[in-house]
Amino acid sequence: KLRTLDLDACSITDIAALARLTLVQELHLSGNSILDVSPIQQMSDLQHLHLSGSTISDTDLMLLSPLTHVMVLGLDGNQIPRLDSLERMVELQRLSVVGNAISDIEPLLRNAGIGSGDVVALAGNPLNENALNVQLPELIRRGVEVTGAEPAVQELPIEVSAKPEAEASTPQPSSLPPAVPTTALIVGVN
Repeated sequence: KLRTLDLDACSITDIAALARLTLVQELHLSGNSILDVSPIQQMSDLQHLHLSGSTISDTDLMLLSPLTHVMVLGLDGNQIPRLDSLERMVELQRLSVVGNAISDIEPLLRNAGIGSGDVVALAGNPLNENALNVQLPELIRRGVEVTGAEPAVQELPIEVSAKPEAEASTPQPSSLPPAVPTTALIVGVN
């Protein structure tokens, strides 16, 4: 009974023959140009799936959404703009989507299974302002370790009081020093 199958970088485009391997728990297909991922749908025991650099799109990802037992999912370096299909993968513990076209991570928040102790790698994605200022901090609050992305940092003007040099040498108890504007970095985490 085959449980692990590693076919990384084997120049594979057609994986139709894999549909019969329903007991596979770990599948490595990274570095291939997979034309149709639908045969993977039959692998209901699949827990680890690696498809990095395999020309996967969000349409392909939709075909994988029935795989609700996947715990580790590697999708680095593909063409994925959206993560909507991951909402139902409630057993996800490790997700790597480095180097895609993802701007919004709301589907990860809607996935009730993603929480404390889980890891999400997001580097190299054009995350939008809402993802950086709202969604990412919410994942972090849940205890998710997020790598490759930081909450947005904003520059906010603040005023700091300082005495001009002339006043520093001569005490002037009745007057307040003028305000000197400066800039502080405030991390956008609530």
